[in-house]
Amino acid sequence: MRHDREGAFGLVINRVLTTAPIEEVLAGFGVDEKGAKGEIAIHYGGPVSPRQGFVLHSDDVVRENSTRVNNGLAITSDATMIRDISLGKGPRQFLLIVGYAGWAPGQLEQELQNKAWFSIPADKEIIFSKQTEKKWQRAMDKRQVPL
Repeated sequence: MRHDREGAFGLVINRVLTTAPIEEVLAGFGVDEKGAKGEIAIHYGGPVSPRQGFVLHSDDVVRENSTRVNNGLAITSDATMIRDISLGKGPRQFLLIVGYAGWAPGQLEQELQNKAWFSIPADKEIIFSKQTEKKWQRAMDKRQVPL
């Protein structure tokens, strides 16, 4: 999501923790749940701040407090976005994520240099796929490994 001199911030996208009624999720975030319907998958985003929620979504709907990332992606930490999704007023594609992964300045660079990570361009088809268990393999298949 972000990588600069201050460090890096990312989200795990392939681990669903649970599925819950949207009304309960909204109540948990202290948001009026009137009219909210349906269930939503809650993803594990990483070990840092496990009570912090994010909506990673397509940028067809953005708010003043949304951050456009790149490749048609945005992130919003305002829980009212979840209510809008349940009412059909939110982005077409989204993931509700709790927690995040974080790296200190220079830490991710070192891990990349040590080949602890592979990097590929953001791919909305992988990110928002309903086949969560296949996301990792699909991303690995897209990496470019020099021979």
